Amino acid sequence: MSKKGAAFIRKHEGFVSKAYRCPAGKITIGTGFTNGSKTALQWFKKSRGHKIRMGDRIDIVENDKLLTKAMNEEYGIGVANALGTAAPKHAKDAGTSVSFNCGPGSLKWSWAKLYKAGNIKQSAARLRTTAVTARGRRLRGLVRRRDEEANLLQHGDYGNLKSTPNSHGAKAGTAKPVFSEQLKQDQQMLNSLGYDCGKADGLWGFKTATAVKALQRATDLIVDGILGPATRAKIIRLANAKREVTGVATAGGGTAGGSLAVEDTASVEAITQTSDWILYGGLAVLGVGLAYLAWFYRDEIKSALKRI
Repeated sequence: MSKKGAAFIRKHEGFVSKAYRCPAGKITIGTGFTNGSKTALQWFKKSRGHKIRMGDRIDIVENDKLLTKAMNEEYGIGVANALGTAAPKHAKDAGTSVSFNCGPGSLKWSWAKLYKAGNIKQSAARLRTTAVTARGRRLRGLVRRRDEEANLLQHGDYGNLKSTPNSHGAKAGTAKPVFSEQLKQDQQMLNSLGYDCGKADGLWGFKTATAVKALQRATDLIVDGILGPATRAKIIRLANAKREVTGVATAGGGTAGGSLAVEDTASVEAITQTSDWILYGGLAVLGVGLAYLAWFYRDEIKSALKRI
């Protein structure tokens, strides 16, 4: 993968200089690197003496070197096989972007087969309509990404490599706000967490920027006013933690205090023993559930305690 290819993927995937936990709880840094990547794991062990961990930092120069290495080692062979070893560098960069975003299986889709058969124009046209929905909904972000990948595949056009389509904030205030469904969902979650964005309208404004900075300040993120991958992941984890803790507590209370149906012929002793079993069993389940959530959301709990 070329340097421009690395910048193209970073533009779409985002870049975070400080390690954070993604919504699934995996420690993530840079352009989505985790210890699940053999290349990233080896890179950090060699350069830092340990695997990726909270507190680690990476700059864009190192990130792009690692990204290029990881893409070549983990995706290069698959892309070359799918598009043909004679495919130009820009086409392989486009294929790597698609594969990184949609998974290696995407290299077996019709757009790749068309390209390898020499039908480049048709391949690009097919790519523009490929993987642009999520949960049955057509997403503008995916439509834009596929369109830019198709332009890169067909024409070698890398576009504006300095823009960040998956982020909001910072220097965006000079232009007229553009509606974003993703931002609307972020605003709804921020409001539910007590960070007042005002009306969740999907438009970036002063109140949303203030709420984002407040959350970043309270959760040990870099306070840059940018709602990018790390901040979005933190919002999602906090919202999930709030919902899941409430759910576990409700479930535990329902188990311990639920009614017990028994046959009329059962003895009082049997009913009492069964009731005790359900009570303490429910409390045990509640305890285990809360213990797991406390571990899974340990970073969020630490941040919350700092605010008290």
